[in-house]
Amino acid sequence: MTSQPSTAEVPPLLVIDDESAVAEVTRRHLIAKFPGLKVLACSDPEVAMELVAATDFSVVLCDLAMPVHNGIEILAEAHRRNPETVGILVTGHATKETVIEAINYAGVWKVIEKPWREEALIGWVREAVDLYRSRAPRAARAEAPPKVHAAADPALKVHRPSPVLPLRRPTPMVRLRMNPRPAAPAAAPAPGRARPTFAPPIPPPKVGSRYADLQLLDAGGLGAVYRARDTADGRDVALKVLAARLASDEAAVARIEADVCTAARLGHRSVVRPHRLERPTPLVILAMEFVRGTSLRSVLARCRHLPPSAVVEIVDACATALEEAAALGLVHAQLRPECLMLDSERRLKILGFGQRELARAAVRLGLPAHWFHIAPEVAAGAPGDARTDIFALGVLAHELLCGHVPDHAGEARPRGPAEYRPTAAEDLPAPVRETLERAFAAVPAERFSSAGELASALRQALGA
Repeated sequence: MTSQPSTAEVPPLLVIDDESAVAEVTRRHLIAKFPGLKVLACSDPEVAMELVAATDFSVVLCDLAMPVHNGIEILAEAHRRNPETVGILVTGHATKETVIEAINYAGVWKVIEKPWREEALIGWVREAVDLYRSRAPRAARAEAPPKVHAAADPALKVHRPSPVLPLRRPTPMVRLRMNPRPAAPAAAPAPGRARPTFAPPIPPPKVGSRYADLQLLDAGGLGAVYRARDTADGRDVALKVLAARLASDEAAVARIEADVCTAARLGHRSVVRPHRLERPTPLVILAMEFVRGTSLRSVLARCRHLPPSAVVEIVDACATALEEAAALGLVHAQLRPECLMLDSERRLKILGFGQRELARAAVRLGLPAHWFHIAPEVAAGAPGDARTDIFALGVLAHELLCGHVPDHAGEARPRGPAEYRPTAAEDLPAPVRETLERAFAAVPAERFSSAGELASALRQALGA
């Protein structure tokens, strides 16, 4: 029987994940296993950043891929406030570069690849609490008990079931840079401190004999993505294994299959085409071209925002791909930084064509990381058309220019994409602001008539 660590005089533990259900379930598991430890959960990255900047925590368990602030930034802020805080980073796929940055920049103790087993998570948290107690001076803990931010009390329900828009001041466009954040030089761990470690993933699902050597790349509410080797031709492919609640919806799977067949006909050089949809019971698997590279979400995490010339180039490439798709009656419906990658030769690649149904599923399931780029008509249940992707392209261009999605125009916080009314940052030049606001107008008829028209107008407004 494993002994529980003493939790007397230990500051709270904070769980951060932009998927509210994941954060809450994790919090409940930890409370059940560590009854003497106060465990808080937060699903809003901006609130989480405020909490770690104002409050001492013993352990911070934080997801990597989140809108506005990523996990490394939040853990770095927690480490700056209290170097004794034990940081644990959770990610669907940890590259060597990510692990190095997490250790050097944010002082992370452990990087966990998800999904994880509950017993493994409990063991890691037990070690982390013990490590905090060994780090923190006893006298300091006795004289100055930690002050918990009032908004962090679970009784006040900081953990929101719906997404919250960013409230920070927009970044002026004149400050746009491509320079990555400088990483601190690597240093040897101080005496008595545990070296950062990497937790192994859970074994992948059985997907049949055709695919081998599966490696988890990402996981979320809609499913998991694996890299695999196709034994039929020896090529590497990406396999998206749909979540059980989506795979069991026969009508949704049929719509995905129809879109995949259409997307396979795309010939644009920047489009990552799907290969096939397979259904080895009880799984539904989408096989796609595998791209070695970096997503624009990762680029934004390091650069914060991109210069106008880079944004224009990206929007132009997306616009030509979207127009080719529109000619086939195909709608992307969820164009966002995670769907755009720079391959090993720095060429732009666009993922997600043929997966329109996943955008609609994200709305139904209330997944907060997805819906800022989903047009209101899709949120209302419509299949969408070419103007749906103009909305997403406008939001994407704003995010690339300013480093965050547009603020909400209303006073009350929106409870979902149907209520989201984006407004461009005031610090943007007036022509740019007018162009973007026309792109993400709530009424489709008020948007640009084509993605190409939007790209031309943005190029002219930016003077690029």
